[in-house]
Amino acid sequence: MRLNKYLSDAGVCSRREADRLTEAGEITINGKRAETGMQVEPGDVVVVKGKTVVPEEKKVYLAFNKPRGIVCTAEKREKNNVIDYLSYPVRIYPVGRLDKDSEGLLLMTNDGAIVNGIMRARNRHEKEYQVEVNKETTPEFLKKMASGVPILDTVTRPCRIQKTGERSFTIIAYPVPEIGEKFEEIFAETVKINTLDYKKYQKIQQTIIDTLDTCEWVEIKGKGENETDLLIHLHTLTDAKTQTNFENCVADVNIPLGEVFTSPVLAGTGGMLHVSKVYLNGLQFCDLKLVFDCGQVIDYSCSNFETEEENRKYIEDNILFHHPKLAMGEFAIGTNTTAYVAAQKYNIADKLPILIAEKMGPHFAIGDTCYSRAEDNIVYKLVVRKSLPVWQRGHLQPVV
Repeated sequence: MRLNKYLSDAGVCSRREADRLTEAGEITINGKRAETGMQVEPGDVVVVKGKTVVPEEKKVYLAFNKPRGIVCTAEKREKNNVIDYLSYPVRIYPVGRLDKDSEGLLLMTNDGAIVNGIMRARNRHEKEYQVEVNKETTPEFLKKMASGVPILDTVTRPCRIQKTGERSFTIIAYPVPEIGEKFEEIFAETVKINTLDYKKYQKIQQTIIDTLDTCEWVEIKGKGENETDLLIHLHTLTDAKTQTNFENCVADVNIPLGEVFTSPVLAGTGGMLHVSKVYLNGLQFCDLKLVFDCGQVIDYSCSNFETEEENRKYIEDNILFHHPKLAMGEFAIGTNTTAYVAAQKYNIADKLPILIAEKMGPHFAIGDTCYSRAEDNIVYKLVVRKSLPVWQRGHLQPVV
């Protein structure tokens, strides 16, 4: 068993803290300084900060109805700490925490694997809180709570709110992404993704653009179980030799490089976009489906929740932002194969920042055009000696 897992299972510390202690030289195995990634075999003697680690033989799981005033900490300096309050004969610790003034179910255990499984963000468990306030809640109050609340120097993440009574409601916190334990390797890959040879990609992408500029329509179909079936209508060029529909996006436009993009003609653009799993603004969407007609979203669904009503509200709150219709503002094809390979290797495609994720294949934006706030700026294609047509220089398709 790896050393960090051994210490986590023994209830000594988290895996990350174990790695830190190992690097600091605070851990020995059989009298020798431990190294990160070492294996612990049966019979090995592991010492952390001078204390021998004795693995817990019997796992303990307690459901504790925490009263108000008890603090969810193992810190002995806190006189009302939960460990002293329970005074359990076996060393246990809380799974998560409830505030000092809160009461309710608290799990206690000596099983580090269970703690990690429940608490680690990458396992994407929802968190649900039952709240009771001292006056009647209003629709406006609940809407503000769901949008995020300013606290000190930050704003809480968006969440889902369900009213349960005149003065009570439920907060359901959405799961957020975590990049995983191999973050150092992933960081190195990210540097590589962001420092590719832009001249090489510029040439490759120009070949794609030259082909697309001969087309009136682009058809996108999903692979395997993906149900995407879209038809994208491109603008007609008056002079294909000097004009182009697409921007050749390398490092002079945004980082990382690797896409060609345009704003489609709304009339004639339609079909269904299906994404099995994606994070948008830190929120996960599962089995997301957007149906377009005349370039605008007319229907939508996902599978995050049990009921259709809840799923539609989730999309309305966090993608459509309660607009009755939103148009497809951008159609693009990503070409950054280095990003795609890294995403597959580390299974992080749904957790990557949007500027990396969008470079891995066809992608779309709704609600604004890819030339937003640049309507008066002429874009010159100096390398290939093509200029953008008039519609991309100030006469954009309307976005409803």
